[in-house]
Amino acid sequence: MAFGWLEQRPLSSTGAHHRYAAGSFGHVGRELLNLENGRKVMQDATKMNRRETAKQKIEAALRAIDCALTARRQAIFEITTEDQLIRFKAVLLKALHLISRGEIPELISHRKLGMARVITDQWPYNLSLGLIIIEAEHAFEAT
Repeated sequence: MAFGWLEQRPLSSTGAHHRYAAGSFGHVGRELLNLENGRKVMQDATKMNRRETAKQKIEAALRAIDCALTARRQAIFEITTEDQLIRFKAVLLKALHLISRGEIPELISHRKLGMARVITDQWPYNLSLGLIIIEAEHAFEAT
C-alpha cells in the first residue's frame, strides 16, 4: 500500500506505538508496534511482502506457461520444447508449494531454481515468456 501520510502517536498505556497510515485510496490502516520487538515485526512484514510478491509472480509465470502450452505458437516451440515448459511448470509449482507451507530454504543457494540460467543461455532476450519466468525465479530467490 502506498502511504499518503504517516502519523505516529505517543506511547499508549500498554507501551506500544500506534501508527496510522492513509493509503492512496484513502483507507486508514493501523499497525501496532511494541518497541521491544518492533524490528522483528517489520522484518516479518518485509518477508511477507516478498513472499506475496513471489507468489504473485510465480502464479503469473504458471499462467504464461499454460497459455504457451495451449496456444502452441510456433515462435515459442522453435526455441523450447513442450517437455521443457512442463518441467519449468513443475519447478514453479514446487516453489509455490514451499511458499504456501512456509518451508522456503534458509540458504539463498538452495532457492535457485535453475530456470533463469537455461533461459538466458538458450532463449532470445525478447521472448516475454522467458522474462516472466526469470522474474518469478528471482522473486522466489529474494524471499
